[in-house]
Amino acid sequence: MHGYQPIVLPAATTVLAAQQVASGPPIPPIARIRLYSADEWEAFTNEWAHAVFQGKDVVRFSGAGDKGVDIAVFDPGQTFDGIWDCYQCKHYDNPLRPSDIYVELGKVLWFSFSGDYKAPRSYTFIAPAASARSSIAC
Repeated sequence: MHGYQPIVLPAATTVLAAQQVASGPPIPPIARIRLYSADEWEAFTNEWAHAVFQGKDVVRFSGAGDKGVDIAVFDPGQTFDGIWDCYQCKHYDNPLRPSDIYVELGKVLWFSFSGDYKAPRSYTFIAPAASARSSIAC
């Protein structure tokens, strides 16, 4: 018959290891991170901060009463009354929008103005779906 060609099997491009057969194909790191829940993202960011800021005090806050602070990094001997940096974890399906950011910035402004803590030296959003336009570091 005209127009038909025999079926040719594709050449194998990789050799599967037993672990890949048992657990499925490897997932790229950024895709794996996007599978995290919001709580898993905070825990991951906390672990990252402990690894990056060795020699500093890293404290994780979570829940409704965190006063706008998910991860606080203090210089040695400092507390919320001294020099510290604020990291806000956001795990959304979309890049951060101004409406997401304004609420969080408002919390830090309010609690620092009301005296709950001194304003942080820097305020950084940590978000896996962030784009260059939506990532903010002050």
